[in-house]
Amino acid sequence: MNGMIELEAIDDVSIERRDLFRGAGTLAAFLAAANRSAAQATEPDGRMPEAKPGPVLPLVPFGKHRITRLVAGANPVYGYSHFNYVFSAHMGEYHTTERVLSFLRELERAGLNTWQASWSERLETDWLKYKDQGGKLQLLLLSRPNFNDQPEMLRRAMKLKPMGIAQHGVSTNRFWDAGQFDNCRDYLKHIRDTGVMVGLSCHNPLELEPPLPGDSAILGAATWSNGLGGRPFVVLSEISS
Repeated sequence: MNGMIELEAIDDVSIERRDLFRGAGTLAAFLAAANRSAAQATEPDGRMPEAKPGPVLPLVPFGKHRITRLVAGANPVYGYSHFNYVFSAHMGEYHTTERVLSFLRELERAGLNTWQASWSERLETDWLKYKDQGGKLQLLLLSRPNFNDQPEMLRRAMKLKPMGIAQHGVSTNRFWDAGQFDNCRDYLKHIRDTGVMVGLSCHNPLELEPPLPGDSAILGAATWSNGLGGRPFVVLSEISS
């Protein structure tokens, strides 16, 4: 600073060479001290602070339920990177059960009330433990692709008490490409029989153009007709070009 005018060091001819070296030495000492301090810091244990639910975000009707306008997903949590297997493996390894529980409690703190996740044995373990600990979130469940061939897995999925279950987008694509879209109807009927809301996940908007597999014969008045005008819960996870 020169009087009331601030100059860049290169323009300040009053700064002598020894001043620059002295300043460089001070900066080096400061950085060294900062690095020592960082090295002495306790390693984080990966746990979030205890979450206290904050004000709930704005809600919208969803059938007989009410969900926050922002819903959390789970692809990074369980290693669905859509990039490569190595990156996916790192995601899954990082998200231990304790980290998942911390994440869910953080969602509560942030005011969300709904989580959407794909069924897996890990999800089953984590979600049941979360609910045993008093977790308040609601769950929207995405089936695994093999559920279409193993509808008995729906009974196991119902242990998680989801609001709704959606057919996986991979199954939707497979049946659409093969001209076997009626197979979607068959599976969605199995979901309806569980008593929860029925969902269809897809990646191609064209799959929604024919009469949806959520027509009145499948959905019925007890599922989504109250909240979404009779249309099914549609999860547009990705749109292909």
